[in-house]
Amino acid sequence: MAEFKNSVIFEVSDYFQEFSSYSKTLFEPFSILENRDDGMPPHFQVYSCLISDSDEKELVFSKIKTLTHLFFGTLRLIASRSPFGGIKDYKNFLVKNVLIDNVPIPLPLFDEVPFYNFVDIGKTNNYDDNSGYLLHKIIDRCLMDVDIFNILLISSDRFDYIDMYKIYEILKKSCPKNILDSYKADLDRFTCSANNFTATGFASRHANY
Repeated sequence: MAEFKNSVIFEVSDYFQEFSSYSKTLFEPFSILENRDDGMPPHFQVYSCLISDSDEKELVFSKIKTLTHLFFGTLRLIASRSPFGGIKDYKNFLVKNVLIDNVPIPLPLFDEVPFYNFVDIGKTNNYDDNSGYLLHKIIDRCLMDVDIFNILLISSDRFDYIDMYKIYEILKKSCPKNILDSYKADLDRFTCSANNFTATGFASRHANY
């Protein structure tokens, strides 16, 4: 077993191929290592330099939850540009185990664990990632940009019209006008659907039109 501190083991039975490709490169701040212990099915440990061995357990859990959601949200956003399938095919990850100094610790109910804001920490680090993975570049960037950080967290949820409209509102505020104008027809169609009770039911924005 790897000698990483504060490592996280995921249940990723549906993701072996994808995680295997990422585990071949050391990526900061999110490094994935495939484990093949004798007598155990393959599983993956995830290590982050953003989790310190001096962190309190509550903080460790908060950072773990946030990192896994950032990773999952990024996977969803790049699904159409990667060989990993469509957005609907991704299920959220289950944290199977957390070890501190290679000692397992009791897990909390992660639904009740708060998210942790990595943006200020990320600004003080300079990651040199040459893997070429779009996923890596997006996660690097989100540690320096609170809008991208929030978009990834939103994308890790249900990703329905409610979630997509939250992302749209962030983009309206942060994107240059010329970029928004170039997608005006697409955005008009999206907002029309998102605001239409007939199309989206109670997930709609209930606009008059």
